[in-house]
Amino acid sequence: MSLFAIMEHPSLTILPRMLLLICACYVVVLAVSSFYAMYVCWVYA
Repeated sequence: MSLFAIMEHPSLTILPRMLLLICACYVVVLAVSSFYAMYVCWVYA
């Protein structure tokens, strides 16, 4: 398995998509948790 074969491997295109998906999920979870925290603070103020 040469370096060129690794660079041309099709899984290399799947990996950035997965990383992008993980980042998107992280951002969504962060946004939802921050909105929930603001909601809790607003309700119990």
